[in-house]
Amino acid sequence: MVACSAPGKLVWLGGYAVIDRPNVSFITGVDKRVYASAKENYKIVIRSPQFGFEASGIFENGKLVLNNDSEKMKYVKTTAQGCLQYFFWKGIALKNFELETKSDSVYSVEGSKAGLGSSAAICVAVA
Repeated sequence: MVACSAPGKLVWLGGYAVIDRPNVSFITGVDKRVYASAKENYKIVIRSPQFGFEASGIFENGKLVLNNDSEKMKYVKTTAQGCLQYFFWKGIALKNFELETKSDSVYSVEGSKAGLGSSAAICVAVA
């Protein structure tokens, strides 16, 4: 099994405009984390018990095809698919896996996003 985590962030100034040059942004990391763990499995399974999703599927023709394509898991699916595409392109043998994510509770405040960078953090932890 492999386990990773990534910290959240607070954007002080700049926001998403930072992706357009020459804009800048000032960001501070926070001590709250998103976690991902993966292990070999007989099929591809992606789950987050904390956020109530689970899906299984296959990697076919460069796409991760899942039986439950929930909006709740779009960042996890997109990141996993991108990693699988990279491995395939590099000629690395692909294996089925089970991927589970978990976030510190502060990332969800009364069912809404807390704004602490959980979308970016989940992508980093999954990758």
